[in-house]
Amino acid sequence: MRRLIPLFVALLVAGTLAFVPAAPVPKAKPVLCFPVQVGTEWEYEWAGHQGVRNVTEVVTAVEHKGGVTFVTFGQKEKGGTIGCPYVMAVSGEGLHYGVVSGRSGDVPDYSFFNWELKLPAKDGDVWESDRNLGDSGKKTRYTFQGVEKVTVPAGEYEAYKVYSEHECKDGTWQKRTAWYAKGVGKVQWELDNGGRLVMKSFTPGKE
Repeated sequence: MRRLIPLFVALLVAGTLAFVPAAPVPKAKPVLCFPVQVGTEWEYEWAGHQGVRNVTEVVTAVEHKGGVTFVTFGQKEKGGTIGCPYVMAVSGEGLHYGVVSGRSGDVPDYSFFNWELKLPAKDGDVWESDRNLGDSGKKTRYTFQGVEKVTVPAGEYEAYKVYSEHECKDGTWQKRTAWYAKGVGKVQWELDNGGRLVMKSFTPGKE
């Protein structure tokens, strides 16, 4: 009988442990392929048919709402002013690009039209712009081409590669390949007409 008591106790303990709830598994943080700090600055070199020029973009405002971060940014012009404000809706679903179309009181109004990057994604995934764009009245078509290392003057990055094409009114096509890196945004664009945008430097804003 004495030999049975330890066995009974062991079975009782094992049965009790079986009903102890497991610790919750922490949720993985979503991949954000764009910076979400005011003051973040990119310097790009744009080479096109009009020559080579430098372009600097700056994040001027950040708004968190409903699990999405709306990042307003624009090009730095002479005198330090910021022109052409754009907005990127940043979330685990990717990058939704648009413009600041106005304000409703103290809250900016946004108009979105392009999913520059849709996540999660696998090679060959295809999607279209939200609405018809340009004078052709047709949508832009995007194709995800995987993740690859890309080297630019600012350094080497693991980047999501996205190919896009849009049919113009004259029947020609605008084609672009873009690379987006985690926490950085676009690091390189290549256009089929020979135009090329590369990131020369990246300075994150303060938290």
